[in-house]
Amino acid sequence: MDYKSLESDQLQQELEQLEKQKAKLQQALEQKRRQAKREIADKVKAMIAEAGYKTEEICPLVLGPRKYHAIKRGFSREPRYYRKFADPKNPERVYSRGPLPRWMREMMEKEGYDVNDKEAREAFKMKYLRLLED
Repeated sequence: MDYKSLESDQLQQELEQLEKQKAKLQQALEQKRRQAKREIADKVKAMIAEAGYKTEEICPLVLGPRKYHAIKRGFSREPRYYRKFADPKNPERVYSRGPLPRWMREMMEKEGYDVNDKEAREAFKMKYLRLLED
């Protein structure tokens, strides 16, 4: 497509469509990755069972007993990764999680979004903010 012949509003529409498509592709990729992990886990479980052992006997050997028991109890020390969003007009402004920063609250209110509604916050982030790649 020849973007030079498009007007600014047409370019903006194209950009918004591409951003929506990117978000859908990211979701599809994450779903594929989760499915691939599940398949690997099923293969490993089958190998362990085929060898005549229980998963609980082998996992501590793979992870180390302390890490295995921490994960089993829900106290994993693995770092959590949260999506980060940036203001496209000012990349210094970044939001990850927690209380909304003032700049984001103001943007949401300006665009007519309810800052107290979780679904509205998610919709706003996808439409108006740029998802940062890790």
